[in-house]
This record gives sequence, structure tokens and C-alpha cells, in this order.
Amino acid sequence: MWSRAARACAAFVLLTALSACATAPAGKRGWTQFRIDAGGRPLQAGMQTAAGNGEVLVVVLEGDGRAHDARGRPTRDPTPGHAVGRDIAMAWPDRNAAWLARPCQYVRRQDASCAEPAWSQERFSPAQIDTMAAGVDVLKAHTQAQRVILVGWSGGGVIAAVLATRRTDVEALVTLAAPLDLSTWATATQTTPLAAPPIAPLPEVVQLHLLGNRDRVAPAAALEPGARKLAGDRGAIEIWDAGHLCCWAAQAGRIAARLRDLQTQAAQR
Repeated sequence: MWSRAARACAAFVLLTALSACATAPAGKRGWTQFRIDAGGRPLQAGMQTAAGNGEVLVVVLEGDGRAHDARGRPTRDPTPGHAVGRDIAMAWPDRNAAWLARPCQYVRRQDASCAEPAWSQERFSPAQIDTMAAGVDVLKAHTQAQRVILVGWSGGGVIAAVLATRRTDVEALVTLAAPLDLSTWATATQTTPLAAPPIAPLPEVVQLHLLGNRDRVAPAAALEPGARKLAGDRGAIEIWDAGHLCCWAAQAGRIAARLRDLQTQAAQR
């Protein structure tokens, strides 16, 4: 006899043709996790079980996960111990919200392309960007959405910004504690510089870039100028009372409300 959760999961697979569906962790009702084929590579994803048939899909992109250990050495598996991006997507007030993990997170053993450079020095490479773009396309297609709002936490914000420069279906861009200027970030944190595709200014896209005043991983003072350059006149760059991990998920409702305000203001111009 199947449980109700198992039946719902199986139905979701049949309806959306997504593979490896699994119920969410205990206590996370209304949420389903599954695996998708993103351009030939597996990606872990999640979605509100009630999502679908909406014009706009919110896609939250996960951070870098366990890319390095405490000594700065690449790990053997980048799967995050605490998936902050997933927590943000789960807490997002709109039912059309999804989460997309980064390449090799949760699926390292199932992806022959996974090797340490993919989640360390090459984590913003064109190949990783292409995989994430394909993942967004899959989630968008299976929810029948016409447009997307990209929300990226930490390194996921870098991916979200790059994708926003490449796509024509991005209604809004939100980044949280994101090192959008990687060169400045590397200097401020005394870390090895990372290469990423250029992020052109996006004045036509409604943007909200939030940094934390207690964030030592992505220091606001160093990163605010880069975010302002990307956002242009229509974007908002704000420094909230937050660290790097805490407490973006707890403020998901406030973030969504602030974004709606910016969208309303943009529509009235």
C-alpha cells in the first residue's frame, strides 16, 4: 500500500516527466524534491507541490555548498550541509516557487562530469552556467510558466545574474549575499580569484540586491558598488541586518514583498 506522499510523488513524475522524485524531508509538507535532466546532466531540484499553471515561476538557485573545506581545499562532494537556497524557496510566499541545486550537489556519483574543479575554481564556468540554464528551462516548461524570477543566494546569485544577461524571459532578479563582483570579493576576502562570464548591467530588469551588515563571507562594504553598477537606476541595493547564512529564509516574505513594491514602481514609470 502506497502512502499518500508516495502516491503524490508518483503522480508528479507522470505529470511532469521528471525523474527520481522523492518526498521532502520530514516536516516539509507541500514540498517535493526530484531530479531533472538538464542538458544531459542531472540536477537536484525542488518545488511547491501546488506549483504550476502560473505565468511566472520563482526559481531559487542554491549557493556554492561545500566547495572547499576549512583550509580552502576542494572537497570531495559539494553537497551543502545546510541548503539555504532550498530553505528560501520553501519559505517563499508564492506557490509558484522552485529550487535548483548547483551541478554535482546531491548527484555527484550520478554525474560523470563531476570532478573537483567543477565545484571549486570552475564553478562559474560556461559549462556550469549552461547546465543551470538548462535546469531553469526544464522547471519553466514543466510548470508552463511564461517568465521567471531568478533568486540567487551567495554564489547562486552570481549564476542568477549571469543567466539574467542571457535570457529574455527574466521578469526580475534578486540576489542575496552574492559576490557579484568576483574580483573585488577575492581581494576583500583574500581568496583565490574566480573567473565567470561577464555580467552586463541590466537596467531593463527589475532588480533587488540584498547584502548583510554582519556578513563576513560577502562583505557588504566591498560588494555594494558592484551590485549598484549591475542594477542601474531601476534596481535597489539594500543592506539588511543579516549574516551570510542567517536569516534570509526567515525573511523570504519580506523579500518577496519588497520585490513586489519595486515591480509596481517600475510598472508605473
